[in-house]
Amino acid sequence: MRLRIATMNLWGLPAPLSVHKPQRMRDAAEIILSRRLDIVALQEVWMLRDIAFLKKRLAGYHVFVVPNIFFNTSGMMLFSRFPLTAALYHPFKRSFFNKEIPSRKGYYRAIVQIQGIGITLFNTHLYYSSGDNESTVHASQLRELTAALDHRPTILMGDFNATHGSLHFPVGYQLLSNPNALTVLRDNPYANKRFNSINSSDRSPDLLYANFPHRLIDAHAIPSPFVSDHSPVVAEIEL
Repeated sequence: MRLRIATMNLWGLPAPLSVHKPQRMRDAAEIILSRRLDIVALQEVWMLRDIAFLKKRLAGYHVFVVPNIFFNTSGMMLFSRFPLTAALYHPFKRSFFNKEIPSRKGYYRAIVQIQGIGITLFNTHLYYSSGDNESTVHASQLRELTAALDHRPTILMGDFNATHGSLHFPVGYQLLSNPNALTVLRDNPYANKRFNSINSSDRSPDLLYANFPHRLIDAHAIPSPFVSDHSPVVAEIEL
């Protein structure tokens, strides 16, 4: 059986903190549908109207999201063609000096049954540290995430705000995404807009991992259309 997995950071801040958001949300949904993606981890979907749009447009998917009455505090959503069970949201411990308040990064965890195998799905978004004083927040969140991982079959997805070489997960976790596929590109116009100018250097924080036997068929980023300041990342595996 082939399985198509993706992670997308959609830069879903309200205007004027982001631009062209309705069109970008439509384009992201079309990528998911046209490529027949099976499991999709989204980050930075903050607004309730965007959650409602994606749930309606992707009505054939099972979805897990935990917003409050005002907005989606984690920014995350998890879509799956397979029913999601035992789903939970784990917010990372809050740092008082955190420039991303009132958001609350963390991870989603859920279980899907595929060919009789229970596979745990993780969607995460770690803090972006722009200097040494903030790196302790990212390190603390990474420790929390790593402590939640174990030997059970797992797919780990998200925006790690770090490169693959700096991440050290338990034995058996293999990178699915292409480590050479840059996802925040200099020629992406959204990577140089307003508050995103800090992200204008080429880098690859959007990653996919698995810890069970599989054959990697394909792994790539999707540079066009530009749905965000990040390019979506897709991997296709055979179980």
